[in-house]
Amino acid sequence: MRPLPDWYEKFRIMKEYGKIDFIKNEINKKLEKEKNNPFLYEFLGDIYMDEGNKDEAVEMYKKAKEIFKSQHEYKRAVVVLHKEKKINNNMENINEFADLLIKAGLKEKVKQYYIDVIKEFSANNKIDEIIEFFNKFIELYPQNLDLKIIMSKIFIMQNKVDKAKDMLFYELKKAEERRDIGAIEKINEVLDSLEAVNE
Repeated sequence: MRPLPDWYEKFRIMKEYGKIDFIKNEINKKLEKEKNNPFLYEFLGDIYMDEGNKDEAVEMYKKAKEIFKSQHEYKRAVVVLHKEKKINNNMENINEFADLLIKAGLKEKVKQYYIDVIKEFSANNKIDEIIEFFNKFIELYPQNLDLKIIMSKIFIMQNKVDKAKDMLFYELKKAEERRDIGAIEKINEVLDSLEAVNE
């Protein structure tokens, strides 16, 4: 990942001491010569965020993110979008965050991110969003059992019990073929709970 510029730490310390106007003035001077320097926009975003000016912060983060993306600095773009998501965690940003993680080569982080988002949506009964993310996740990780179990529970919430059972029995058969005891136990636990509800 691209290192922070020399001035960044100096400005960070000055920001802690309240030298905000001075820093803004210095950044604006730098922007006259370096209009495509994403670190300048990111730092301005941090200042606006500290001031509670969320709209200006988002605008600066978006500028920084787009420049980092144009320079193929995807890990830095992930860092900036993470800041933006703290202000505005909409579906567009949620999807873009996953895409940037993939472009940054952080596939394992993508896996956990998808699972965390789907669990969060599940807790808030956001069914449409869960299905959208499930389909994307399965394209990347077709063998992920944990997500398929989560999805079966979503089908149950939608009163699509037969669909849930079909998915679970299909996964159970595959688990039995490869003699995966852990997977068999997980699937049977869900099936048993489903049977208990139906009794």
